Amino acid sequence: MQALETYYNGYRFRSRLEARWAVFFDAMGWKYQYEPQGFLLPDDIPYLPDFFLPELQVWVEIKPTEPSQQERMRAYDFSIEHLTYFIFYGVPGSHGCFWVDETQEWCFEHAYFARCCRCASGVYVLDDSIGRTLFSPCAPQCDKEAYDYPEFTDDILRAFALAKGARFEHGEHPPTIGRCMIALACAHCGACDIPQLTPGNDGPHVLQATCRHCGRFIKTVPRALVRPQTGREPVLRRGEKRL
Repeated sequence: MQALETYYNGYRFRSRLEARWAVFFDAMGWKYQYEPQGFLLPDDIPYLPDFFLPELQVWVEIKPTEPSQQERMRAYDFSIEHLTYFIFYGVPGSHGCFWVDETQEWCFEHAYFARCCRCASGVYVLDDSIGRTLFSPCAPQCDKEAYDYPEFTDDILRAFALAKGARFEHGEHPPTIGRCMIALACAHCGACDIPQLTPGNDGPHVLQATCRHCGRFIKTVPRALVRPQTGREPVLRRGEKRL
């Protein structure tokens, strides 16, 4: 049976599964492009990946089940060209992952996303063993060679919940609500910046503010401090500046 097309965030996705991954990327604050560029593979077969995340320089293919051997070969083709390419299969939060690095192929039947516990900026893809790879870059000063097990943070769990619970019957918009009009200081990483806002569980008049740098919860914010997205930068309070 053919998957139903799903409209979300201005894109018409070929399946609801792809739309759910778009919701996850939005909730994580990762900008994406849907099917922006096609490629001619070495065997002269045209191929159009599902997503490109420009800020991470990562190509992503979404599959409902574990990829076939032919689909896995696409990862080798991208690796030869020194392009970062992942195949995620299944629903976000209950998914597997396949990719090829410089030395070998990796297939995680039960894959996770988790934050670097040293800088709280980088996000890893990992499995139940010690296997892991960096998906979103760490802070420049982070000691990436030192091994510490990444942390499962609230923002990642919330992104999974938003992706799984999204309903698309009447279209869906990214989970961010608007822009906060003041900067907030993060007690976890020390950054002072405009936070990312998502719906909370404390009623319709407050939102949850999370740090754009480490992704952790800062505080609840009254809707009175929020304005809709207009393309204009919000004004920081006197003495504060965007990092």
